[in-house]
Amino acid sequence: MSLLTQGHLGDLDQSGLVSDSQQLSEFQESKAFQSDNIDNNTTDLKRMNLAKCNWYELAGAVSAGLIFIALHYVPGKLKNTLYIAFIFIAFGSYIVYKIRYYGYKLIVYDWGLTLNNFNISFLWCTVVGLIGSIVMISYMLIFGTGLAFHYDLILMFIFYPFWGVIQQFLIQGMIAINLTKLNINYYLIICLTACSFTLVHWPDCLLMFATFCVGLTFTPIFLKYKCLYPLGIYHGWCGALFYWLVLNQDPMERF
Repeated sequence: MSLLTQGHLGDLDQSGLVSDSQQLSEFQESKAFQSDNIDNNTTDLKRMNLAKCNWYELAGAVSAGLIFIALHYVPGKLKNTLYIAFIFIAFGSYIVYKIRYYGYKLIVYDWGLTLNNFNISFLWCTVVGLIGSIVMISYMLIFGTGLAFHYDLILMFIFYPFWGVIQQFLIQGMIAINLTKLNINYYLIICLTACSFTLVHWPDCLLMFATFCVGLTFTPIFLKYKCLYPLGIYHGWCGALFYWLVLNQDPMERF
């Protein structure tokens, strides 16, 4: 075989290798494109499902509230610890499930579980908290209520915000957010959310009035800034003061 022929065959082999390589590259790009399209379509479908009202979440939040009311008529202290543990485990498990199904980013944003807008949310909650504190101190001075200082109050300031975050998750994340997905009037959403928060605290009239006010002020803050944590923190702090200064109660004695 001549050198010219060998060179020609070599060029053909090299051309074939290049052609195969190009086909393989095009095939891989096609598969990647198809995979991206599938992922995008799946994400879009999940977004669409997430944009719909989840009636199971509404029912779950309402059921938790009804159980809480019923426990008022059950004697003993253990019930309170068991209830908090039940709520934490049940809804904590649901959060994990939904994050695994929809993805972390979609869910934490939808429920306001990120730190986005934390500062501005905290600022507005501080305004509400200061006004509420002035009202509570005024009530204490006028009506002569309020317990003497005890270290339980410090414990409440530390631990009550954790329970406050859970309660605000049920009220804002489970109720308010799903009501917004029904495309009903904005002010009706605020009123319904506040009423649901109020009814959970039946039959204490003072506490019901206070929680209604909290619902009316906290819900617009949450719907605007979508950050749950400041609401939970101030829920705990203001709740501790309200029990201590207005209701003459130490909730730590319930445990």
